[in-house]
Amino acid sequence: MALRIPQDVIEKIRDEIAIEEVIRQFVPLTPSGRTFKARCPFHHEKTPSFHAIPDKQIFYCYGCHRGGDVFRFLMDKEGMSFPEAVEWCASRLGLDLSRYAVEESGASSRTPLYEATAWAAEWFAAQLKGEEGAAARRYARERGLQPETLELFQVGYAPERGSQMEEAAAAAGIGVEALLQVGLLMRKEDRAPFAYFRSRLIFPIRGVASKIHGFGGRILGPGEPKYLNTPETSIFQKRSILYGLAQARSKIVRARRAILVEGYIDVLMLHQAGWSQTVATCGTSFTKEQAHILRRYADTVYLLFDGDTAGRKAAFKAADTALAAGLDVRIVRLPEGRDPADLLLDGEVEPLRHALDNAMGLVDSMADEVARRGNRREVKEHALHHIQQTLGMIEDPIRAELMAQEAAEVFQVRVGLLLDGIRRPENPEHRTPSSKPHAESEEGPWFENESSLLVAAMASRSARHRLFESMGADDFHSPRLREVFEALHALDPQIEDAADVRVVERVSPEAQSTAAFLLAKMPDDGFDAVAELEAALRHWQRLNERAEREERRRVLEAKYAAGEDWREELPHIIDDDRDHDRGA
Repeated sequence: MALRIPQDVIEKIRDEIAIEEVIRQFVPLTPSGRTFKARCPFHHEKTPSFHAIPDKQIFYCYGCHRGGDVFRFLMDKEGMSFPEAVEWCASRLGLDLSRYAVEESGASSRTPLYEATAWAAEWFAAQLKGEEGAAARRYARERGLQPETLELFQVGYAPERGSQMEEAAAAAGIGVEALLQVGLLMRKEDRAPFAYFRSRLIFPIRGVASKIHGFGGRILGPGEPKYLNTPETSIFQKRSILYGLAQARSKIVRARRAILVEGYIDVLMLHQAGWSQTVATCGTSFTKEQAHILRRYADTVYLLFDGDTAGRKAAFKAADTALAAGLDVRIVRLPEGRDPADLLLDGEVEPLRHALDNAMGLVDSMADEVARRGNRREVKEHALHHIQQTLGMIEDPIRAELMAQEAAEVFQVRVGLLLDGIRRPENPEHRTPSSKPHAESEEGPWFENESSLLVAAMASRSARHRLFESMGADDFHSPRLREVFEALHALDPQIEDAADVRVVERVSPEAQSTAAFLLAKMPDDGFDAVAELEAALRHWQRLNERAEREERRRVLEAKYAAGEDWREELPHIIDDDRDHDRGA
C-alpha cells in the first residue's frame, strides 16, 4: 500500500511554517510594511517586485507574475516535488510525517527504495573507511581527493565480495527486493542475486532534494568500463538528474552561474579547489531535461569539458542544448589532452582559472576551432551550418537575432544568410522555464474586471454569495480565473469570511500564480467588498453588452462582404447605437 499525508496535516504544516523564513533561506528579504520585498529569484530585475506576504502565507512577483504558497516556492525555486516540499517544511517544524501517514491504494510507494539507497550510501561509505577500503582510499589520495571532500559527497567503496552488501542489508532490515529495484543487486534467470558494484569507488547520485536516486562506480585503476552507473529505475533516470547539484545548488543560485563537467571526480576536484558551483551529467550527453533543471538556478553555464577532439565536440553539442533551454553559454578551452581533474592534480589552478575567465560564447568558440584547423573553407562552412542550426533551436527571436549578428560579424557573412530558412521549434519542450506564468495585462479588460470580482468575493462572504447568485464558472473568460471561482465555491463552507491560502492549494499549478495574485491584491481592511463587487458586476455587464454589439456588427459586415442579405441585421445595429448614445 502507498502512503499519503492527510490534507489536514498538509494544511497544518503550511499554516505553521513562516513563509518569509523559508524564502529568506534562499532570497535576502527586506521588510516593507506588512510584506517583505526582494529582487525576484525567478527573473532579472533591478527594482524589487517580489513580495513575501506573511499574513496570507503567499509569495507574489509583480514583475514576472509568479506566485503561490510556500510549497510552490520550494517547487519552483528548488525543483522539489510537492511531497518533497511538504517533507522539507515538516522537517523544519520538527514533525515526523511517518506519524501522520495513512495507507492508500494505488501506485507502490517509493519510500522503501529511498530507504534502501540511503542505507546503501552509508554502508558504502563505511566500507571505504574500513580495512577493505585501503586500496580505494589510496586511489582517492592519488587522484588528489581530500577526506573532507569524500565526506561531503559521501563517497564510498564497493568491496570485491559481492555477498557482503546483501548480508549487511538483511541484518539492517533492508529487503532484497528493494535492492533489486534500485539496481544495487542483479538477478539473472533463476540464479541468486549478485552485487552490481564490486571493487569500485562509489558516488551516490542525489536529486535536488538530497535524496539518493542512484550510484556511480569508478574502477580502481585500468579496466573497462571505467565508470558504471546503476541501471534506470523508477527513482533514477540519468537524463533528468545532475551529479553534484544537491551540493552545488546554493552556490549556483547565488552566482547565477554553473560549471558543467563530464566526470564525477572532476566535480569533486573543482569543489575542493573552490569552484563549488560545479555539476556533471551522469554518463550521458547533456540533455534538455538537465538543461531545464539547471535553468531554474543559473543564467549562464560554463562548459568545462576535456581538452581533446571528443571533448570539444561534446561541448558544442551541449552548448546547443543549453541555448535551446534559455541559458547563456561559455565554452572553456583546455590544453590538448587535459581534463579539469588532471590540471588540479598537477597544481595548475591558475591556468584553469585563466581558462574559465577567458571562456567564450559559442560563436567565438567555433571561430577559434576554425582557426585552429587552418581556416579551411569546408571547416568554416561546417561551423556556419552548425550556427544556423543552433539559431533555429533558440525560441527567443531577439536572442537568436543578436547571436546571428555576432556570427555574421565574426565570420564576415550576411545576417540574412544565417537567419533565412531557419525553423523555429514548435515543441513546447523547447520553451524556457523563465516564461511568465501569466501577465494580467495580456488578458485585457475581461481579466482586469473578473479579477476585481474575485478579489471582492475573496474579501467577504456576503460579496462571495452575491457573486455566486450572479455568475457561474462558465461566465468567466479566463480559464485560470474560472478555476479560482470554482475553488472559492468549493471552499466557501470552510471559510469564515476572508479567503485564505487554501484557495491556492485547490487550483492547478498553472492557476496558482493567478490565485496568489488575487490574494495579494485583496486589501486588509477599510474595504467595502459588497459595494466593490456590485460596481464590478455592473462593469462586467457593460463589457458583455459591448461584446454582443461588436459581434452583431461583425456579422453584418461579414454578410455585406459576402453579398448576402444584411438588412435584417440593421435594426439591431441601430438599436445598439441608440442604447450606446443613451448610456453615454
